[in-house]
Order: sequence, then structure tokens, then C-alpha cells
Amino acid sequence: MLEITEIQTRLDDQFLPLEPMLTGFRLLPSEVTKEDIEHLQHQLNTVLPEQFESMLRRFDFGRFTIGPIAFCNTGDFLAWLCENNQDGSANEYPWWGSGARPSDLLLIANSDPYAVLLNCKAGLVSVFKHSESWNDHMIVVADAFEPFIRGLGTTFLERNEQGGNSSLADEVSNEVGGGRGNAFWRWFAE
Repeated sequence: MLEITEIQTRLDDQFLPLEPMLTGFRLLPSEVTKEDIEHLQHQLNTVLPEQFESMLRRFDFGRFTIGPIAFCNTGDFLAWLCENNQDGSANEYPWWGSGARPSDLLLIANSDPYAVLLNCKAGLVSVFKHSESWNDHMIVVADAFEPFIRGLGTTFLERNEQGGNSSLADEVSNEVGGGRGNAFWRWFAE
């Protein structure tokens, strides 16, 4: 599996020549501070996993998309996290349905058809299809956030655009903690 620095370099090689016409596809340095993260944790009444916090301070997810997975498109990932995870938010249809947001889960990215959740207690990254209930159909795709990003980057950069990527999907899924035959990684690889 590719290391973060190699993913960053290869995304730069592929997408930097397309800027400024096409932006948001590279891992850029973050300006998020420890104080910003403390404020976010207070607003969401949760403690972020150390690895997630470290990645937020290392990379700017405010305008980052990799393949069909969009972390944010507003430029302010922390504000996006608050908006999409606060109880009583302006979001008319919160990802968790009705009632209070599950205290240990945060929506961290979206795609069509998947929502990506971070379990703040266990550090696991899971997904569920928007058309299904999160608590009935959530599947673990990575045992932590950094392996999830490495899995996305590796799959995106190494996949064959003509298809036939099930072995790549299984290899990445196994390495990141999603297990063999994971539907999400198979979908992402194709």
C-alpha cells in the first residue's frame, strides 16, 4: 500500500497541472491549529481520535475529493463537520435520522451512494448507503483514519480504469482493516 507522502506526490503530479481550472484533488498542508480542534470537540461534545486529529493538522480536507469521496467543498472542513454533525443543526435531514446524534459517530465525508463515518471512541471508519439506515447497514472499511486515506489513495492511483480491480480492492481492504470482499472497496476500485 502506498505511503501518504507518495500519494501526495502522485496526486500533485496528476492534478497540479490542471490548476486553477480543477482544484480540490491534492493533499495540501493544513492551517488547522490545536485550538481549532479543541473548539470543534467542544462544539460536538466529543473527543476526536488522535490519528484523525493529527491528519487534520497535517492536511487540509476543506476542499479535498479523491475519486468519488468528497470530504468537503466549502473550504472549511471543521465548520462542515460541525454543520453536518450538530444536534439541532440547520440540516433538515441529518444523517442519523431523528433524535440525538450518536455521540461516538461523526460524518466525515460523502459520496454517491455512501456516507463515511468516523467512530470517535474506536477510531474505526465505516460507511453506509444514503438510502439505508446507518445503524442497520453500516460496514467497517478501515481500522483508523490514516489507513482509510492511504487505502483511498492507493486504490485511486493504482486501479485499472478498464476494470478488473477486485484483487486490488481486496488487498487494500485487508490492509486497512476492512476485510476481504468489502463492498465499499470493491465499489471504490471500479
